[in-house]
Amino acid sequence: MSVRETVAADLADIFSIQANSEIARNQFRRDADDCPERWLEWLAGSKPVDCDIFRCSSIVLDNAVVGYITQKGTDSNGIRCFSIGFNLLPEYWGRGIMRVSVTEVVAELFDQHDAEHVAVACFRNNARCRQLINGLGFRRCRLGLFARARVAYKMRCLHWICFHYTTKELWDKSRITMCDEPE
Repeated sequence: MSVRETVAADLADIFSIQANSEIARNQFRRDADDCPERWLEWLAGSKPVDCDIFRCSSIVLDNAVVGYITQKGTDSNGIRCFSIGFNLLPEYWGRGIMRVSVTEVVAELFDQHDAEHVAVACFRNNARCRQLINGLGFRRCRLGLFARARVAYKMRCLHWICFHYTTKELWDKSRITMCDEPE
């Protein structure tokens, strides 16, 4: 398995993954401009309206794209923050592939892209995703009821959304803790 920068040839696979019915029920509805043509522009360096940096990493197994991780970066008051989103074909769930992939991408964001915070959001009822996020050491960020409703409206979904974050310091500490765990 490898994680590499997404290339144009990966987009058909990525959009096929997004269309999978098991995945679709656990992801935010796409915006009108979330299409392969726009992704080509974003991968070439054009900025989406909601971020300063757009990156995507493809998860490749046996020469096939089986998943991906998007990374959207913003610079706010001199602080670089990334939000990540990810999907993996259901037949690969439960094998640790996403855990390894997210670990690699988050480490790269901190080490090579000067991220100070990395955030991820998921639906409250997506137990697999929440288990992954918590297991990687992300911390839950609690929002008030009004803020949660506003975010759900903006993301055009009727699910309650859980927000999690990590910082470079928290990430490094969680990596040390994981290395110290008995086998």
